[in-house]
Amino acid sequence: VSTAIRSYESQGNFIGPYDYHVLGILNIENHQLPEAQDAFEKQIEMNESFADTYYYLGQIKKTQDDLQAAVDLFEKSYTRFNGANGGFTFNSFLDWNVSKSDVEKELHNVDNSN
Repeated sequence: VSTAIRSYESQGNFIGPYDYHVLGILNIENHQLPEAQDAFEKQIEMNESFADTYYYLGQIKKTQDDLQAAVDLFEKSYTRFNGANGGFTFNSFLDWNVSKSDVEKELHNVDNSN
């Protein structure tokens, strides 16, 4: 996937926020968490509104045992599900959909693990 992305670097802004979002998910699926985090952060630079992105970044931080950062990211995701900050869910792929209840569950789980 990374090789394919690099082949388009000369195209300028050919790659947009949706592309980085999907790239982040693909990297998570391939257990490439640093690459996933990088892709999601690039997506946020282009568009801060995807609730899903903050959820996935929270998952990465939770995996790294950075629970406070995970909570902060889950809370950002939650506020975007509530429409705050112009937020919305990407929700285009059935296997990777994130719901508000997923975020609530993660917030509950992280709170109980402290």
